[in-house]
Amino acid sequence: MIHLNPDYTQSFFEFGSALFQIKNVIAIRKHRTIKGVHWLPTAFFAIWGVYNLWFYLEMGLPLAWWAGLAITLVNMVWLSHAFYYLRKEAKS
Repeated sequence: MIHLNPDYTQSFFEFGSALFQIKNVIAIRKHRTIKGVHWLPTAFFAIWGVYNLWFYLEMGLPLAWWAGLAITLVNMVWLSHAFYYLRKEAKS
């Protein structure tokens, strides 16, 4: 029987999410626009990420905490770019 360590498992998915979301940050910087996507889902997951930081500390999952911090920060970077480009488009 395989025993999965919750800290390793959660940190794998959280860190993997951060790596994938970095591709979205690169894309929004390259295109300098936000077309075909909405900022609200990323905002939801960023807020959930902040909650997860508290949760992982409470559950004693230090690796998941660091990985959760990574995805939360990347989501916030993407959001800051999205709001910047949305505001720039509104002024045009």
